[in-house]
Amino acid sequence: SLGLECFPDIEAVQAAGIRPDHIIAMGSLPNVLKLERKDARTDGYLKPDADRVDYWRKTLKRVANGRPIITLAWKGGLPQTHKELRNPPRELFKTIDPAKYCLVSIQYTQYNGTPQENFNKMKATEAAAQELGAFHYQPAIDDIDEQAAVIAASDCLVTVAQTAMHLAGGTSTP
Repeated sequence: SLGLECFPDIEAVQAAGIRPDHIIAMGSLPNVLKLERKDARTDGYLKPDADRVDYWRKTLKRVANGRPIITLAWKGGLPQTHKELRNPPRELFKTIDPAKYCLVSIQYTQYNGTPQENFNKMKATEAAAQELGAFHYQPAIDDIDEQAAVIAASDCLVTVAQTAMHLAGGTSTP
């Protein structure tokens, strides 16, 4: 959109034989374009299915018993997307008190192994959610439209840099 040649990483730039004068991370574009916070949209640009948001809002309110609803995702990234920098110790998430907040896991796990390996990964993610005191609704995580609806139905999201963060921003969920 800026008429600039873009690459996914520095290795791709080097492989193309290009010696750039400047490298700009995509997250820095607002600074390059001289945009300020007031220029940002705050109404959300993703509109999850209203019926699904309503369904999840009602479902989560029943289990919340008046507590604020916080969706959680505690890990993200792949080795090539700096996974090691995007995943703080899970103990940080344990400081969010499940007695004070209704915690809902929306932690996605990539399933690309054998059926048994995938089952084991799913169970490990469920166990990690349980360890945090969070509800875990696997069907709401396996479908990105459903995941967006759950996030939009919550009061806020606490996450690392991963897809859930972008869904929250797109749906204007704090």
